[in-house]
Amino acid sequence: MITVPEVVEELKDQRSRTNFELSGCRVEEAREEYIREVIKFIKDLGETELSRTDINLLAKALEHKGILVSDDYSIQNVATSIGIEISPIIRGKIKEVIRWERKCSGCGRKVEGEVCPYCGSEVRRKKVKG
Repeated sequence: MITVPEVVEELKDQRSRTNFELSGCRVEEAREEYIREVIKFIKDLGETELSRTDINLLAKALEHKGILVSDDYSIQNVATSIGIEISPIIRGKIKEVIRWERKCSGCGRKVEGEVCPYCGSEVRRKKVKG
C-alpha cells in the first residue's frame, strides 16, 4: 500500500495515526508528470470538487497502476476516466463517468466562478447530458 504525505497530514486523531503507522503503508510524494496528467483529466471532466490531496493521490495511483481505495465520487469519477481501478469502502462505486460544466442558475450561461458576470446569479455545477 502506498499513499501521499497529504493524506497522512489529514489524519486527525491519535487512533487513526496509530492505525496508519501499523498498516505498513508507504508514503511517497506524487510526481509532477503524473499530477499534470491527472489535471488534464480533471479539466476535461469539469471536476471542481478535488483538493490538492485528491489530485496527488490520483497521481500516485496512476504512477503505480494501482487500485485506488476511496468512497469519494469525484475521485472515483476522475480515476475511472483515467483507467485507474477503484475499490470503494462503504458507499459503492460510481456507475458512469460524469462530465460537469458551470452554469448560471439565473440566465443559464456557461460561466466560470461562483457568481455570473452577466446577471449576478449563483453559478452551479451541472451534469453535461449526452
